[in-house]
Amino acid sequence: MTTFPTAKVMMANVTQLRITGTLIWKVNENSLSNYPSLKWLYLNKNKIQKIEDGAFARLYNLQVLYLSYNMIQRIGKGVFSSLQKLMTLYMYSNKIERIADGAFADLGQLKLL
Repeated sequence: MTTFPTAKVMMANVTQLRITGTLIWKVNENSLSNYPSLKWLYLNKNKIQKIEDGAFARLYNLQVLYLSYNMIQRIGKGVFSSLQKLMTLYMYSNKIERIADGAFADLGQLKLL
């Protein structure tokens, strides 16, 4: 799998989603918008290099996000902007070169980064 799978129908009851160990390299804007009830999202151990602003839009209930062991280079200001309930963000073992000013500004509940 090299592209992010976009759900064609609303997956309102899904609270956990694991996509690990794939060749996915990009998370597009609104890729996860059909998973409004997600609380845990595992996107670790892929080849993700780019996360577009708005990729996590509408994931208002997300509490834990795993992005470790990817190849992420940049974090834009709007990547995490809708994740007000996010408490834990794992991003270790990436290739981060630049984090935009204010990239984490909307994460008021964040306890662990």
